[in-house]
Amino acid sequence: MTCRTGGVESDAQTERLFAMPRTLAAFADTISAILAAADPKNCSAVFRGALATFEIRTFASGEVDLAQRTVFYAIWPESFRKFYVSSGLIGRDPLVDTLRRRRLPFTWSELRRDRRLSLRASEALQKYADNGWTEGLAVPISRGDHRFGLVSLACQRRNLSAKEKSLLTMLSLCFHERMRNFAPKHGFALPPVGLTNREIECLKLIARGDTDREVSRTLGISTLTVHEYVENAKKKLKASTRTEAIAIAVSLAIVTPDGSSARIATARPAPTWAEEGRTFSSRRQGGPKIEVGFLVPLVFVMNVVVAIVAWHVV
Repeated sequence: MTCRTGGVESDAQTERLFAMPRTLAAFADTISAILAAADPKNCSAVFRGALATFEIRTFASGEVDLAQRTVFYAIWPESFRKFYVSSGLIGRDPLVDTLRRRRLPFTWSELRRDRRLSLRASEALQKYADNGWTEGLAVPISRGDHRFGLVSLACQRRNLSAKEKSLLTMLSLCFHERMRNFAPKHGFALPPVGLTNREIECLKLIARGDTDREVSRTLGISTLTVHEYVENAKKKLKASTRTEAIAIAVSLAIVTPDGSSARIATARPAPTWAEEGRTFSSRRQGGPKIEVGFLVPLVFVMNVVVAIVAWHVV
């Protein structure tokens, strides 16, 4: 198999790009390492190592909906985070609107060829290109009710081949589900939908059934302050009732159904745990041990298994 870069076929480049997942065993080993990662930092390190094989060094992972409520589990590197915030894309990313019509993974090249692409989305792609990101891959994970998990990859290459797209999609699915599992305990790369720690703490306690008075005693604040925090959280979550706010917070993994949550680690530069770490090597001795507490939806597991087998057969 060959890939095209600027219209020139390059067997050497293809060999380099597929050095990591050349065999089913090596690719499965990478998937296992992602699922076995003990924390977000190690999980991100494994994912970065795999992406580097494809000359991709920029990514973001989180939950979004068509109301533009966005939660980031990971955003890397710091330069991309700063660009995304300062450019205003974090408040209204036109590419998210494309999820109304596209439920399967798509590249930026495919998006540019779409005649229905909005002017705002076209301008966003140009803004990315002006800052060095010329190609990318979006991997949406439908949650129903206009909500999606989403992994976005960006790079300084021309096009991604069909096989690269397939492999990156499988890696992204595994990475995202693992990071989503980490979020309530370890926190977020950016404050979720702009919520403060106090607002999240109030949502957490209300989610487990506490009254405003009980929340005030737990947090050592007045009931009026609790009410103010909850009302602010409702506005940021674009919810009309407390029940709706809790439902949205749970769907975005800001809190869990039992009321647990994580503080936003703002004392250190964001992303707090998406930082340089050891690059995963598939040549290490012994296989990873998957922790029993990690529960992945059955459908997700089946999809990954089927996709890996299909890739191997092709």
